Amino acid sequence: MERGVAQFGELAVSEKSWRMSLCCILILLVACTVCIGFIGCRHTQHLSPVEARRQAIDLLTQGERYEAEGEYQLALEFFIQAAEHSPRPAIFYHMGHCYAALGQYERAIPHYQKALSLAPDYALAKYELAQAEYQANRLYAEQPGHRVQRAPASMDSLSQNNQQSDTEPKAEVESRSTPTSSDLESHDAAPGAHVSAAAETKPLDISTETSSPTLSEVSIQKTEQGVPSLEKVKQLLFEREPGSNAVQRYNKQDSMILGSFAYHFQKAESFRKKMMYQEAIGEYEDALKLNPRHVQCHMMLADSSRKLKRFDRAEQHYLAALDLAPDNAESYFKLGNLYLEQKRYPQAVTSYARSVELNPEQCNVVNNLGVVYMKQNEYEKALEAFRHVLVLDPGFANAYLNLGIIFSDVYRDRTKALLYFEKYVELDGPRKDEVRAWMAELKS
Repeated sequence: MERGVAQFGELAVSEKSWRMSLCCILILLVACTVCIGFIGCRHTQHLSPVEARRQAIDLLTQGERYEAEGEYQLALEFFIQAAEHSPRPAIFYHMGHCYAALGQYERAIPHYQKALSLAPDYALAKYELAQAEYQANRLYAEQPGHRVQRAPASMDSLSQNNQQSDTEPKAEVESRSTPTSSDLESHDAAPGAHVSAAAETKPLDISTETSSPTLSEVSIQKTEQGVPSLEKVKQLLFEREPGSNAVQRYNKQDSMILGSFAYHFQKAESFRKKMMYQEAIGEYEDALKLNPRHVQCHMMLADSSRKLKRFDRAEQHYLAALDLAPDNAESYFKLGNLYLEQKRYPQAVTSYARSVELNPEQCNVVNNLGVVYMKQNEYEKALEAFRHVLVLDPGFANAYLNLGIIFSDVYRDRTKALLYFEKYVELDGPRKDEVRAWMAELKS
């Protein structure tokens, strides 16, 4: 009996020791987890402002990528992390945009408001905030049991102040370390090429007309959850200019109704100017559904597609613009630029030649035609094109640069090459420092 009791006691002691060991291990694991978390938090907290800003920008970039693909929930995870590192207006704007795209307007509103508190002139945030508040009110009004007496009405128009641009922005210039025949100066814009009145617009300026408002008076009370009333939306849209007691006015002919062609085109232009090309493409497509024969809309959609390297789509819309306006020199010029970027040189020559035929005074087009000839090793034709550019505009710097490259790399004529390079530097060309190095090499 004593032997049996001794054995039972040994088992009890062994089980007790095992439990104590297990508890110790668990406590140790918890302690390690807490320490790791504490170290991670301390590491985050001790990031320098520059490091935090860089991390925020990286996270914002990743979030924008998912946002462009329609993965809004995944994008939000990156935006939230970015805001923790560096609370920037653009981050909160994109968070609001994602929530709005998911139909969660009540969650979108405070993020738009936060963006505006950091950047009061953030036009796109102000614009989408008004839309989100309107949609939140509409959803509330449509809830069962909620009765609203209202006639069919639209939001008040947004002003669309148009301005024309004499030139399109120039494309980036290829960089190189030494002069070669494959590296040439080309222009992505034609001087004197006017765009339509709706193509270039000022930032959104929310205003109203005092004489005949179009928004019907609707009494929608703010709910306990804090959904804003329609009056608040009207106040936002009818805000006054700083330092002015008068409400800003607009012309009826410039007005823009939500869901109209002008609405989508204006929004697309806002996205394009912010280099948000994916969003711009979507709005241009919506605009074309309402007006499929709008030449400039086809052109802008093609430009945005080209920025995203969607060359087939860009070509489709440039050609659509030409079907609608066969004598548009700018459309041929941009189509030529697309072909040049794709190294489709024969098509580029045809497009540039047609553009010059329609408007012979375009220096940029003639310059790009010379670039294509150089790509095809047709140097005599290239020389003729660049010299013709200088006849049209003796101060056209890139023509001197391209002539210098031909005489330096192809004809090995140092004297003429230096002459043209010196003229390029004298005209303060953007690559003057690089060209000075080439000149030093030629002189040595």
